[in-house]
Amino acid sequence: MVVCLSTAGRAPAVIALAAVMGFAGAGGLAGCQGHGGEEPPAITVLADDATELPHVVAINQWNGSIVDRAPIWDIYKRAHDPAQAPVVALGARVSIQFPDPAPTRLELQDQVYVSGGDNPLGPPAAVELDGPDGDGRYSFQLSVNAAAMVSSDSADYELGGIVRGFTLTAAWGPDECEYAFALRTDAYCELADAPYCQFSADSPGPTANPNG
Repeated sequence: MVVCLSTAGRAPAVIALAAVMGFAGAGGLAGCQGHGGEEPPAITVLADDATELPHVVAINQWNGSIVDRAPIWDIYKRAHDPAQAPVVALGARVSIQFPDPAPTRLELQDQVYVSGGDNPLGPPAAVELDGPDGDGRYSFQLSVNAAAMVSSDSADYELGGIVRGFTLTAAWGPDECEYAFALRTDAYCELADAPYCQFSADSPGPTANPNG
């Protein structure tokens, strides 16, 4: 089995990185339609239809093979420097385009990291996806993540000072993989009337700069 690395502007490269741990029996897959391809499909991740976000993809289970591999964020950091991820403004719409066939299940999680892309600040948070639209695109609005406000490093509150790492689990019946991409953005915003600036009721307010 393989892990495929995709870089913006280039065709995906494929490297052997994972060992096959076992095989699902044919009976266990009866009645389940997989993706049908030899590898997970290539996707396109864009911010506001303009900035392409580099990503990686790693197999969890494919064509009956279950894969043991490194965590997806470790794989991402081997391929891309999180500190050099594109800067995306809060409020931007991030879209993810899949070719046919569309996934039967998608789950997106968002985790905040300090500016270098290390040391996660809090647990991952689920993100609700809109779509798909007529072009097979799913999307979400980049909102404030309250975990960004727990950092004690003033650098993390500068413009584009935090890294947000996104993990997208996609499944086609029994076939499942994880995509990962990252961006840099602000920890908070002061336009409290903008929906993407709102924290949940039990989170610190976005208008208070922790550094004064």
